[in-house]
Amino acid sequence: MIFYQNGSYSSLILIFILMGMTGCQRGDQLLSPGSIDVIPIPDPCDLAPDTVYPPGYPSTFLDLLPGVLMVPLIASPPIGVTCLPGGYICEPPLPEGLFISETTGTINGTPYYGNSVTQHEVTALFPLNSASVQLTIIVQPGIPLFEYPLSEVTLDPDEVLLMSPLILPGSGEIKSWGAFAPEAPPGSIDLDEASGTLSLTGLGSFSLRIYGLNSQGEHFFDIEVILDADDSN
Repeated sequence: MIFYQNGSYSSLILIFILMGMTGCQRGDQLLSPGSIDVIPIPDPCDLAPDTVYPPGYPSTFLDLLPGVLMVPLIASPPIGVTCLPGGYICEPPLPEGLFISETTGTINGTPYYGNSVTQHEVTALFPLNSASVQLTIIVQPGIPLFEYPLSEVTLDPDEVLLMSPLILPGSGEIKSWGAFAPEAPPGSIDLDEASGTLSLTGLGSFSLRIYGLNSQGEHFFDIEVILDADDSN
């Protein structure tokens, strides 16, 4: 209950204010955010500048399939070590489609082409030194994967068209090429069995199937050849 006699109400308010100010004091000093000391956390590598170790991959041998996403290969520090490398470099570059993080050293990706064995040196960089590890990456052969720029061709009489195959990501090395076109006029198809380069001559209309083969299997691409009727008269 608050009384208003003889100005006692104002006196009570003043007393409460003074009590509140006293409660915010420690000793004879007021606390404020600026009086709290902030202690920085030191960099573990500053505490142990001589730390150095090679990238800690769980395996240094990768056996991959072309066109298949690999399980990421993660570099880890030794148990109990908190100083991490400042970066990673890899020489020579990884097979096409694979990547290494320059920050974490993690290797991942999808190899584009098969039938390769490569050696790589991955180096962990520290303030005063560096350490490396050797990786072996095998990308197994894959089946042929290819296409040609055109799946339908219209030719004038005696017109000659050259096309080279486009090798697709994930393809294995193509060892040989073949063509199947039972209705093609003689002389209308010339296929390089080593490279797959195709020459078509406007002698008639027909369907053509090109095969690419290797030890893992085969792949084919169909082309429809049309002789321009307006120019054949």
